[in-house]
Amino acid sequence: MRPIVGGLERRLAGRIEVRRVNVLSLEGRALVEEHRVEIVPLLIAVDARGREVLREYGVVAAAAVERAVGAAPGR
Repeated sequence: MRPIVGGLERRLAGRIEVRRVNVLSLEGRALVEEHRVEIVPLLIAVDARGREVLREYGVVAAAAVERAVGAAPGR
């Protein structure tokens, strides 16, 4: 999943913030509880108001993430 997320981060620079979190860290454990994470890897996209707009477990397609954040190419 790292190459997919890295590509999104480069293509959408300035429009999205990417946070990679180790679920075993203090920050990670807090986020696991806050977002009720049950399985990893997990990609969660939230909008500017903090509302979840996408939750995908396992490997995700970049296009699905781009659609979810409203940043698909051509917009």
